[in-house]
Formats: sequence, structure tokens, C-alpha cells
Amino acid sequence: MEAKLVMFKADGRKREFLLPSSAVIGRETACRIRIPLSAVSRRHCLVALDNGRWAVQDLRSTNGTFVNHERVTRAWLQPGDILTVGPVHFVVVIDGMPEIIQPIRSVLLDAGPAADRAEPAAGAEPAREEAKPRPMPRPQPQPRPEVGEIPDAGGSSNLFP
Repeated sequence: MEAKLVMFKADGRKREFLLPSSAVIGRETACRIRIPLSAVSRRHCLVALDNGRWAVQDLRSTNGTFVNHERVTRAWLQPGDILTVGPVHFVVVIDGMPEIIQPIRSVLLDAGPAADRAEPAAGAEPAREEAKPRPMPRPQPQPRPEVGEIPDAGGSSNLFP
């Protein structure tokens, strides 16, 4: 079962990260997917294949891990889900699905020059008022569950017994 995370850069280019059976996402140089931003914890979350399904587990990150804009401690991932780590949004692609991926509007995209040049699609009515990006809601503190040893690589991670 092949999976990858797809993110779009501010200039509109996309970057794909092929997932091994497990990968830690974080700011630390040892992470499989490194995001060198202060809003991302050193070891932010783990994405792993567990008994034939992809899952994400937050690794006690400061700012939380989100799936489809909801904060999660652990969650199953489906094709097309949006995984958010700090200010970075990834689209989850599993076995080639979804086939077509649209750029996700985010703080990074809104601040980039590509957002300033965006034009409405042919035949679309012009917007009456430009939408302004809304700030992300501040996550409410939640009790942190005890987490045992988390595998960095190798077979099933047994995230979900």
C-alpha cells in the first residue's frame, strides 16, 4: 500500500513525500520529513502503516496535529485527508487516490506572491469582496496521554490495538 503526503509551496509548486512504513514529521534533522519552522515540534507526529491502514499519532507536540482541521491525538488517515503540522498542510494520497489534488489555502500560500496573482476561473463571477484569511483557532490544552515507545521504522506500529 503506497502512500505519500503532498504539500504545495507558496509559489504553487507541489512537493511529494513518499512514506515508508513509518515516518516522523518534525523540526529535528533526524526526522524523515523535516519542517524547519518554530511552530513545528522537534518530533511533531508519526505517520505509520498499521495493520494495512495508515494512521497518524501526535507525539506530544506543542501546537497539535490536525486531520481535516480537527486536532487529533491518534487518527486513521483516508485518501484526500488534510494533515496539518504547524502551518503546513499535506494532502494524504493512498494508492494514487485522490488523483487530482488542488492547492490548499494556508497561511504560507496566502502570504506568497502566487496568492496575489490568483485570478478567477473563466466564466466565474468576480468576487465582490476579497476573502481575508482567518486566524487558526488557538488549540485548547488537553491532557496528554502516556505514550509508550514509538517505532521509527519497521513493520506494524500497533498504534491502534
